[in-house]
Amino acid sequence: MNNKTKAMVSSSAKVNNRDQQYCAEIQLQLWQSCLDIALQPHIWPEQVYAIAKTNNFNIGREYVMNSIHNIKQQLIQCQLELSKQSKLCPITMLPLDQIDHSLEKMVGYERKYLSIRNHHQLLQFKEKIYEKQLGPSCIRFTQSAIRPRKQQEIEIKNEHTDISTKRYFTPVSYKDQIQALQQIQTVTLIRQKIKKHNLIIRLTDKGNNFYIGSTVEFQQEAQKFFSDTSAFKELSSNPFNEILDKVVQLLNELASKKLISNGNLKNDS
Repeated sequence: MNNKTKAMVSSSAKVNNRDQQYCAEIQLQLWQSCLDIALQPHIWPEQVYAIAKTNNFNIGREYVMNSIHNIKQQLIQCQLELSKQSKLCPITMLPLDQIDHSLEKMVGYERKYLSIRNHHQLLQFKEKIYEKQLGPSCIRFTQSAIRPRKQQEIEIKNEHTDISTKRYFTPVSYKDQIQALQQIQTVTLIRQKIKKHNLIIRLTDKGNNFYIGSTVEFQQEAQKFFSDTSAFKELSSNPFNEILDKVVQLLNELASKKLISNGNLKNDS
């Protein structure tokens, strides 16, 4: 492996370590700021309690401090790796400090969004703590709840009248009026002709078409259909009472033979 290849490998490794170090530093700043903000009011936001899986402030503080300690250990490890890579770095024309500064500047530029995100998270953190300091929210009574009942009834009546006026008494357009009058005239003429010529109008089984024909012819066709198909049978009297008597008689026979209980017989009756 020549010096150029070694330099490229070393630079790539140092960029990765610088990136890890920068992210860890940003995360450390966030946790440290959260700890400083929460210590005075002695309150954590719900997000911290959820992450720490507790509702106790002291346990939440221990969780945050452990997170800070772990990040510091990660930073120490990153620094050791950077020092190790600096010793293995081949001889270059530029000083190592200048190279490290350039790498750090490049990583900071690429990860600038982390600082912006931290700023927004800290603002939200402060807002959540401020809300908790204010205590539980209070819902204000509506003004209508404290008005006299008579006044509420008058207001409801006025609103109902207003809705009815808008729905049913709003003037229609001239075009709609003419169309409605034409439809009324058409329906009236149809009814007059049906009555005059003794016609019948029925909706067909399929589609939305109407059948118009002579009442006598329609009745004859109906009688012919009934006689040909035997689909219907016209009854001369209402057999309901006769059927009911037979059902009651049958139930009494079943009860006498103890096939059904008297309780079921009473419920059925």
